[in-house]
Amino acid sequence: MSKSQSPGDREVDEALAAVIANTKRRARKLDPIAVAENIEVARQGLGSLQAVAERATLSYEMVRQIHSILRCAKSVKRLARQGRLGSFDVLHRLGKLPGSDQEAVARAVADRKVDSDDVRGIVNLRRDFPDDEIDALIRRIRESRDVRHYVAFVKLQEHPEKERTLRSRFARALGRGSVVSLAIEGTVAVLTLNAAGAERLREEAKARGLTKRRFLEHVALKGKR
Repeated sequence: MSKSQSPGDREVDEALAAVIANTKRRARKLDPIAVAENIEVARQGLGSLQAVAERATLSYEMVRQIHSILRCAKSVKRLARQGRLGSFDVLHRLGKLPGSDQEAVARAVADRKVDSDDVRGIVNLRRDFPDDEIDALIRRIRESRDVRHYVAFVKLQEHPEKERTLRSRFARALGRGSVVSLAIEGTVAVLTLNAAGAERLREEAKARGLTKRRFLEHVALKGKR
């Protein structure tokens, strides 16, 4: 089939069968990229992803997310075809990163240094810290896994306050003894809280209708009030 031609009924039916067989069964014969490519064939034939979802009796959101992995960089697709990146979910999240970031994060996934939840965290960090090196973001996410402590990365102003001042503000907002450590890396504060501090953070943020990250940014900038 040339790029100028739409797939015929038989090609669409075969593509739909492949999609169904590799999304509704636990054992998947095709790699994730091949499944996404079959969704694209079906989309070309049926006219929309919604139509694909209806014919395959899958949710539109699931079809959309799998199809979105076609945006991934070539190096990421290569790892996916080798079966080294696991689920559709990981690839969908990798596709949200700039192309220049994707390979480094994908290799970290392939080497089992980070998982799908970590990739989601890296996507969020990249949104907040667009100028940081991707290796630094991966390292921060890996460091935040400490099960005894809660680690937050707080975006600071271009010329942040002194560490002592910031530590005092966080302690006032979250309770004395809640701050295990605080380190400033450029315009990022790496804040480590104990369990009590993490719970207090959740309560304070919820009371103000803020995310935990936004609440910490507010505290860093102005203090609790």
